[in-house]
Amino acid sequence: MKDETRIPVLLVLPVLQPAGAERVVAELARRLPQHGFDVSVICLEDETAPVGVELSAAGIPVQGLHLSRRRTLSCAKALAATLPAAR
Repeated sequence: MKDETRIPVLLVLPVLQPAGAERVVAELARRLPQHGFDVSVICLEDETAPVGVELSAAGIPVQGLHLSRRRTLSCAKALAATLPAAR
């Protein structure tokens, strides 16, 4: 599939530690490109956690916002500022 026709998908997680939801999202991030999606991942905290390192090694763009996921307003503002740039 040509890059012009790929559908962008942004997956957002609070952390990238190896746990249930993070593993599911990582598997989606690895498999969706085979089906015509252009996938990237944003983590509210640190992108250098184990799942983030795995995804980066697989060629999937991973960005960390370096915020505490408990500071929901700060996280929402940072995501809002990041989303237009991700398009």
